[in-house]
Amino acid sequence: MLMNYIMGKISKGVECSLDSCSNSAIRSISSKNVDSNEFSISSDSNKVYFCNEHYKSWKKSTKELRKSERARY
Repeated sequence: MLMNYIMGKISKGVECSLDSCSNSAIRSISSKNVDSNEFSISSDSNKVYFCNEHYKSWKKSTKELRKSERARY
């Protein structure tokens, strides 16, 4: 018998980690990659969970940094 298991916090329905947001998360990112001055994060865990709207704004704000990191390889 094949059992379907739900794994991961995002598939279980965790909310966005930002203080002012209660949307469901679509991505998790290491907390080391998120600037705490730009985003007000409500938890101190190793992972930060972003909804679609906040993930897009994080991508835009870190675009140049991520591009330079990829160039190092």
